[in-house]
Amino acid sequence: MSLQDDGPAGPDGDPVLDNIKDDLMLFTAREGRMYPGEGAMAIADMVKALPGIPLSIELPNLKEIKERGGAGHAKRCLEVAKKYFAENGVE
Repeated sequence: MSLQDDGPAGPDGDPVLDNIKDDLMLFTAREGRMYPGEGAMAIADMVKALPGIPLSIELPNLKEIKERGGAGHAKRCLEVAKKYFAENGVE
């Protein structure tokens, strides 16, 4: 797969990751995301700033999937997210 295979970023049709040349950013975006609360981003604060709408977690992490399997990774993601958001006052 090349960067050219990524889908459009918006109405202009530019590929999403076509202009990103940072290998760490590409790795993180595609296969190395951390569970909520384990990284540097204040996810709870971002969620609190949003209106009360349904949200989902997108957490590609090939290492965790390899170790836990797809269902195990999804289960851990849900458990960690629930704990993190409860500890940070997000319902």
